[in-house]
Amino acid sequence: MTPSKILPANEAVLKKKFPDVLSKIMSTGTEMPVNFFYDDSGDKPKLMMVHGEYSFCLYGDKNSARLIERWASNLNLAAESLYSLSGMGDGSHVKYLLENSGTGINLMVVEKDPALLRETFARFDLSELLANDRFLLGTGEPNEHFFTPIQGAALTGVAEVNSIVFSPLHMCDEVYYDKVRNELARQYLVIRPLMEVNVRTATNLQENTLKNLPHMFASPDIGELAGKFKDIPFILIGAGPSLDESIDFLREMQDKAIIVSSNSPFRKLINNGIRPHLVVTADPLKTTLAGFQDVKLDHVPLACPFSAYPEIVERFSGRIISWCTFNPIIKA
Repeated sequence: MTPSKILPANEAVLKKKFPDVLSKIMSTGTEMPVNFFYDDSGDKPKLMMVHGEYSFCLYGDKNSARLIERWASNLNLAAESLYSLSGMGDGSHVKYLLENSGTGINLMVVEKDPALLRETFARFDLSELLANDRFLLGTGEPNEHFFTPIQGAALTGVAEVNSIVFSPLHMCDEVYYDKVRNELARQYLVIRPLMEVNVRTATNLQENTLKNLPHMFASPDIGELAGKFKDIPFILIGAGPSLDESIDFLREMQDKAIIVSSNSPFRKLINNGIRPHLVVTADPLKTTLAGFQDVKLDHVPLACPFSAYPEIVERFSGRIISWCTFNPIIKA
């Protein structure tokens, strides 16, 4: 069988909203779905599931709409929630669920096989579904970008994170879908407080970014250093009670490892004769400045986002490495 080409309308939304998903789809090359194929012999493509020597229509041979309706009617969905949904299929059960659920319900559709997504997006124009603000999508093995889409959902302050099982797709790999469900809950617990901070400091983020542009517009991104020092030991230093006990060790490692310090312990390190190779700051508020008071900053570069506190950025002007992160507030 020959892989199909994604419809332009679907590809455009994927490129803009789910670049990680599109990248994984494109990386499948000539691979075909492992457990599924489309029967294109009729008026409308039918998604078939393979089980041993046999195959059957995933949504039933007779009244697929009725099957989906009965499945959805048995779900007890809580308001203001984020749910992981096992499998994309041909998208029909996902569309029904979004159309017949409250506006506070967000769906993170998880599809293990990116090749199946490719075949689906090649046959059905799902661009409207993909663009829906309540629709999130992840595929393949979870990586650093897999759960990025939930940042937008975190801004709405959903109260519950749970999962919805669509059995015909879930049963293909229960371990995978259960693992992603658990990781979704964990990721949300980390991301939600960060989004709350973004909301609380939104004005500071905007003002700081505009003030910092003259000092940072030409600064290189931290991503350019990826893989450059893989054979050199790396020490990341934060503030804590063990720092006093580690001073002698850090002094000894000064020329044997890359030492990166957060802003809080920076002054203590400098006063003890330890010069970090890089100092990092991210907080947009003035309190962060305390770590840089009354110490020499010469020859130490700074890594920070564009929203860092401007007076700090100005002091390190010309020695700044930036990092750019997705912020749904700024994007909106």
